[in-house]
Amino acid sequence: QVELLAHHALRGRLLAKAVQYLRQAGSKAIARSAPREAVAFFEQALALLEEFPESAQTLSEALDLRIALGPALIGTKGAPSQEVEASYRRAYDLVDRLGDVSRRFPVLWGLWYVKFTRGEYPEAVEAGKQLLAAAQKGDDTGQLVEAHHSIWPTLAAMGEHRAAIAHMENGIALYDRERHASQTYVYGGHDPGACCRWHLAQCRWALGFPDAALSASQDALRLAEDLQHATTTGIALWYSAWLHYQRGERQAAAANAERAISIASSHSLAGYIDSAMVFRHANSDERLNIKVLGDLFRRIKSSAMSATRKTHSLCVLATLYAESGDTEQGRSVLTSIGEN
Repeated sequence: QVELLAHHALRGRLLAKAVQYLRQAGSKAIARSAPREAVAFFEQALALLEEFPESAQTLSEALDLRIALGPALIGTKGAPSQEVEASYRRAYDLVDRLGDVSRRFPVLWGLWYVKFTRGEYPEAVEAGKQLLAAAQKGDDTGQLVEAHHSIWPTLAAMGEHRAAIAHMENGIALYDRERHASQTYVYGGHDPGACCRWHLAQCRWALGFPDAALSASQDALRLAEDLQHATTTGIALWYSAWLHYQRGERQAAAANAERAISIASSHSLAGYIDSAMVFRHANSDERLNIKVLGDLFRRIKSSAMSATRKTHSLCVLATLYAESGDTEQGRSVLTSIGEN
């Protein structure tokens, strides 16, 4: 009952205890895929720390809270958001002030994730290479998994599928569920073992291996559902919907999209709802209403989803416009890719 303990500590002005309980409550919330609640607890703890005289201990506690806050903010605001970048920038300042090399890696990973999800791929791939070089100097397999994790989606997004697969294969070989699944709560809010598999599915499809792609996608879904982690499952379902759509299996695409939307709605993951909405309409036998498509277009463009999912969503939407008889608007949708 750490939430209740935090409440009583606050009422009694036992601020050190309150910070401790609020941090535990935030960690508990993020572990049950409640990012909005986690953000509230972590930010309240950070605000309380401002009331303490500055010391190495308070700075260290603030850094731990910032690292824990990152994935929760990603879930509620979207990784490309200014709020996520600002929080990781503050964490990086704390790392410098403390001279704490041990906690620099997850902060740099968070800043890489912001660049990647914004579509700043040249900067992101360089950041990934720096993370890999740092991880290779040590003996932490968790950091090595996450270093490869920073490179495989970046290279895949850049169209360098074979090079990306090499990093995915490293990730699969290194990943140990018992040791690395908990890293979900530090790095991006999703499991690296499932991530390398859904990106492997995407790359295999792009290289012309549809059955191998389906197998990798199914592996990602199985792992995600075994882990019972909402964000990981929601993303795996999105990639599965995308793959089924590409394979012409639109009923399966729509079914997976509905499941992804349900999970994202239950856990306040707005960006994941937006990116799955387009597949909900992909199985329609009738011409879609132009107003419905227009609403989808505006929703996708304004969403804080990653650049890769936004691009995929817009490509599907352009096809839906063409199938509804409005090829000109479909071309306009494609032209909008890359615009702010």
